[in-house]
Amino acid sequence: PAPVTAAPAAAVPAAADQIAAPASEPVVNAAVAVTPAPVAPAEPVRRYRELNDADREKMNRLEQAANKDRARAAELEKEVRRLKGRADTHARILAVTKSEADLGKDKYKALEKRLNRTLLERDLLRRAIKDLEKKTGMLADRTELTPDEVAASDQRSDEQARARAEAEARATAAATPTEAPATTEPASTEGEAKPSEAPPSNA
Repeated sequence: PAPVTAAPAAAVPAAADQIAAPASEPVVNAAVAVTPAPVAPAEPVRRYRELNDADREKMNRLEQAANKDRARAAELEKEVRRLKGRADTHARILAVTKSEADLGKDKYKALEKRLNRTLLERDLLRRAIKDLEKKTGMLADRTELTPDEVAASDQRSDEQARARAEAEARATAAATPTEAPATTEPASTEGEAKPSEAPPSNA
């Protein structure tokens, strides 16, 4: 008789070892997809080329032009500051001149009012003198100036006005020393012209 092999008996336990879960529970196989991390692109390598003589000459010209432009800009800024200072000075002078002009207008108005009052008072005095002459029968002395007295009074007024103008000119020249030569020349010419004009007025 042929020998009996034990291979089928050994295969049964192997099949029993492979089944781990009960037959009533289903087995689920899950597969997870793994995405690879993005790779950053490599930065391009900068390559510098050597400058030739033409490029160097061009750069030198551009640097010289830039230096000239900077120097010109500095000069223009200095000129602008100078002109701004001069404009401010002229503005202050204009403001002072305007205030002096307004003061002169006010003085003129005050003098005009005073003159009108003086003329009214003169008329009242003449009327009062005439009334007294009628009542007393006596004649009063003259109340009007002679031409010589009028000329002498006008001359004194002109001399006083000239003295005030010279004093104001000296004060202005002392206040603004930079403009002193321009303001003193007319004063000197006036001083030279005065002696020639003095003898005819005295005569």
